[in-house]
Amino acid sequence: MQTDKLTKAGVSRKHLYCEKTTGTKADRLEQNRLINDLEPGDTVIIADLTRISRNTKDLLNIVDKITNKGSYIKSLDDEWLDTTNSNPYNAFLLTVMSGLSQLERDLISQRTKEGLASAKA
Repeated sequence: MQTDKLTKAGVSRKHLYCEKTTGTKADRLEQNRLINDLEPGDTVIIADLTRISRNTKDLLNIVDKITNKGSYIKSLDDEWLDTTNSNPYNAFLLTVMSGLSQLERDLISQRTKEGLASAKA
C-alpha cells in the first residue's frame, strides 16, 4: 500500500527505500542508508508519520538528521508535515502529532497485553 501511494505521488521505484525492520527500532538499515544517501535539497517523502517512527524521541532525531543534511521531509497523509516550506507551525505540529502517534502505539500495546492476560485467565 505504501509503495503504491509513493509511486502514485511520483516517487520512482529506484528511489524507494523498503525497510523490513519494525518502526519501533531506532537503528534500521534502510533508514540509515536513506539518510546517508541524502543530498542538500532532497525531499524524503513518506506515506504517513507512523511509517518512519512510532517513538517521539526517535522521530524527532530522524527529522533532525534529515534537516541537518539540508534535506526536507514531507508526508503524503499528514499534510501538515512538509518542511519544504518555512511554516513555523511545522516543528510544533511534528512534536504534538508524534506524541499522539506514540500514545496510540502505547495504548494498542497495553490493550494487547490486557487481552492476552484475559485470554490466559
